[in-house]
Amino acid sequence: MKPLLLLLVPLAVAVRAPTPSPVWDKEPTAYKKIPFGTPYAEFEGQILLTGCKPATRDHEPGQRTCEGSGFQANGVSVDDVFLFQDDSFVGVSLFFAAEDYEKLREVFLVKYGEPARLETTRVTTRTGTRFDDEILHWDGRKVTVSLERYGDSLERGSATIFLNSYLEQQDKQRQERLKKEAETF
Repeated sequence: MKPLLLLLVPLAVAVRAPTPSPVWDKEPTAYKKIPFGTPYAEFEGQILLTGCKPATRDHEPGQRTCEGSGFQANGVSVDDVFLFQDDSFVGVSLFFAAEDYEKLREVFLVKYGEPARLETTRVTTRTGTRFDDEILHWDGRKVTVSLERYGDSLERGSATIFLNSYLEQQDKQRQERLKKEAETF
């Protein structure tokens, strides 16, 4: 299951560049007390990382993902996957059981305050069963946080905490790839 999680990290963050909120007094500057932008070499000694791998896709040069040791929050088991761009810590993706979404949502509201945006989408399975997915967004000047009930499946929820500079870079690269693909279409 871990390889599947690692493939989702770039997908989860490359959707759109954030629009910063005017004021967000709980905007994070670090994750687990490790500042964003920390070089990989320094990061490695501060937290247990396993399964570190360089990016395998051509459009991800300079990326490295590492699995963390996971943790518990409000009784919820959370897996964390760290992302480094050019050996600098740019963000983390979190994965948890979708049934625990409400418990983790409580933690995020206490830690980050009220979200800037709430998005509700309808998820439909192959058999036609429908579920309402809730996505909370906190858009800061430097960091964007999101929490989603259903991440990569109906069984797993996800959250992302990423530097806006990284998200903007990913969005720009995605737009460039689409433009090139459209030209050859």
